[in-house]
Amino acid sequence: MEVLQNFKQSQAATKESILQADKALTAGEKALAAEQAKTEAVEREQELLKQTLNETQQKMEAQERSFKKNIALLKDKMKIEKENEQKNQEKMAKYMQSVEELLRKKQEKEMQHEIEVQRIKAESEATTRKILEEVQKMNEQKWKEREKNYQERMKRLEEVEKESERKIERLHEENKKLENELQSKGSCNIS
Repeated sequence: MEVLQNFKQSQAATKESILQADKALTAGEKALAAEQAKTEAVEREQELLKQTLNETQQKMEAQERSFKKNIALLKDKMKIEKENEQKNQEKMAKYMQSVEELLRKKQEKEMQHEIEVQRIKAESEATTRKILEEVQKMNEQKWKEREKNYQERMKRLEEVEKESERKIERLHEENKKLENELQSKGSCNIS
């Protein structure tokens, strides 16, 4: 916006200088002054286009760096979460092993009492099955929820990456247009 305003001001200044020169110069001098003013205007316009191109390039590079940094941070975060999930699963497995070991020792001790052991064993097995089923059910549910969350995050990450690529592509296209415009202005100036 600022560049466009500067360009308009420079155009107005060029017009004013041509009008003033028109009053004071002869016909030949007028033609020479007008041509010189036109050349200066084209040069100013080219300089403004170069400045716009540079600003666009800098913005595009900064935005691309920001996109890449954000994506890297998201990937690191998801990697850490997955590692933590694996550790939690390992802790749960160890806990389950310790529970099973305690129940096994309890059953062995109770077998010393012949009559009592049958009743206690039946109750213990039922309790063990119930506990294991409940724990397994809870673990499966938690794992499904975490897997679902992981898949959703991966999907969001892919969407962010695709959106970043689209934005970068648009910036490249805009940059190419500015380069073409600058080339076009340059060729007009030469002719």
